[in-house]
Amino acid sequence: EVLIDKIGKKPAHLRRTRSNKLSGQATGEARAVNRSRISSVRKSLKGEELSLKKS
Repeated sequence: EVLIDKIGKKPAHLRRTRSNKLSGQATGEARAVNRSRISSVRKSLKGEELSLKKS
């Protein structure tokens, strides 16, 4: 209900740019988190490989 009220009060072009900026930021943050997670997983995998080779 609140979202519908806000949308009704704003012109279409303002609405579009605002939503795009928000979604862009959200995806950027998600990408950063995923990147750090992936790198940490890769590091752990490399560590396991090294330990296996040593033993």
